[in-house]
Amino acid sequence: MISILILLIAKINFAFAGDIILPSAIVPTEIKIILTQVNSINYDIDDQIKMIELFKKLNLLYASLSRENQIYFSKFYFYKSLISFSPKDKNSSNSSNIKSMLRKLNKLEVKNELSRWIKFSLKRDFSLLLKNYYYQQIQKEGFKNFYPDRSKQIIINKINYLNPLYNMLVNNKYRSKNFIYKFTIYYISNLNQQIEFFLNYSEKPKELKMSYFHFPVQPKIMTKQDIIEQMTSASIKEIEELPKPVNDWKILSEDFNPTAKKQKKNDKTNFDPKDRLPNPVNDWILE
Repeated sequence: MISILILLIAKINFAFAGDIILPSAIVPTEIKIILTQVNSINYDIDDQIKMIELFKKLNLLYASLSRENQIYFSKFYFYKSLISFSPKDKNSSNSSNIKSMLRKLNKLEVKNELSRWIKFSLKRDFSLLLKNYYYQQIQKEGFKNFYPDRSKQIIINKINYLNPLYNMLVNNKYRSKNFIYKFTIYYISNLNQQIEFFLNYSEKPKELKMSYFHFPVQPKIMTKQDIIEQMTSASIKEIEELPKPVNDWKILSEDFNPTAKKQKKNDKTNFDPKDRLPNPVNDWILE
């Protein structure tokens, strides 16, 4: 019984390894990137089910959005969610020296899709900042020692948003299994919520004519009752497969019964072997 339970538990935890959600070719790049990360990690079945349900909902919502709005919502809330999940670390660098940060990025080696995409985005944003007139003015006047007009304040805010992403990237925080899972849940949940809100006041829901995501795995939540039924059915099967009892007992040797030879000589009529049972003996020993 214990071995059966161990096998069932193993099946529940590891039966759904591999790709769980596959995007179609027209899905926005940010969604493809996060799914590449999700599919590269072997999550528990409960986590997989939660992600699958969120992407199934997104699959239906995408059908009611124009192509332009699909891209806009996916990109905007991807970066908004990323900033929310990249908190400012008091012990990390908060430098406004974009040149120095850009040099470090060029030397930084990253190994997963999400980190590569963030690195690419940061390099692009830092390069644009270096060419920005107002950033150049900030550098001349000092990062804090000037009157922040609206244009300069926008640049300051952008740097403040980019710094946490930079610090998370150089410290390899985006490689964490826990981070990928929490970020995916937060991002897709937020994306679904915002699209639903938008559809309520603008575009009308449409029927799903094509699938934006493919789900190779359809995991089923196993309740306690399911496990008990599997264990019970396995036990019943084992009992049913036991050999049926037959009445084929016979004496293999006359040595088992000291009176067997005498009986054989005296009884020459029809003889039933069942009569030749071993003589009872008083062999009980009390200790």
